[in-house]
Amino acid sequence: TVTIARFDVADGFSPADIVGARIVEARTPISSAIPFTLSDGDPAVEVIPGITVELLGTSDQGSSTIVQVAIDADDPALASAFVRGDGPGWRSAVLEAEGRPRVNLTYVGGDLPEPIPLVAEVEEWVVIAGEFPVDLDGVR
Repeated sequence: TVTIARFDVADGFSPADIVGARIVEARTPISSAIPFTLSDGDPAVEVIPGITVELLGTSDQGSSTIVQVAIDADDPALASAFVRGDGPGWRSAVLEAEGRPRVNLTYVGGDLPEPIPLVAEVEEWVVIAGEFPVDLDGVR
């Protein structure tokens, strides 16, 4: 959806000086849902290269259990994730109010399953091979 590109140019530059333009590295977003499990014995999983989800803790709150996970992305501009519960008994999954990449999940299905079944909803920007010419008719 990008329609603007900015470049540093020399003094006296004019759009008429442009002889051509091409995109040399294009990317497109790919979304996927990746099932995985976490447990006290295996508290961290790399769901895709560069994104790890870690179990921070669980706590009982009345008839429900709160599960808190952290999401660590090597480069959040190229890949991001959200985590939700997998299967019946899960009620909500919300980002932590402080804005950190943590998700609080609520389980109300009785005893929390072990290992804990989760799904990472991942959006990854993947490279499209090739170079692509840019139509300059709208630039001039």
